[in-house]
Amino acid sequence: MRLDGEARADLPSGGSLIAEDPTLAVWTTYSGNQPEGGNMAWFHWFEGNVIVKGPDAEIVGKMVRIAESMHAKVHGEEDEKYQEDGEVVPDDAQDQAARRPWWKFW
Repeated sequence: MRLDGEARADLPSGGSLIAEDPTLAVWTTYSGNQPEGGNMAWFHWFEGNVIVKGPDAEIVGKMVRIAESMHAKVHGEEDEKYQEDGEVVPDDAQDQAARRPWWKFW
């Protein structure tokens, strides 16, 4: 990981789109990095969360390893939890019970 403080992508017109933020980091060893076009695995710290847009299984795996080192978890936009292989963690019985309507206690 490298803390760059900016994300840069080349535009078809020849210009560049630049997002500057001191919390932007790039995963330098990601196999899908294409520095010449600006396609990189950017990680952004925002309001207590690490955000990565459109992560594939390899990026999710990296996110899970980082989260485990901080005793945290990786959640998707619909609150699904992920494991290191990039797959969604299957719901267990306790999660199912927690989603049961309040009037169905028994």
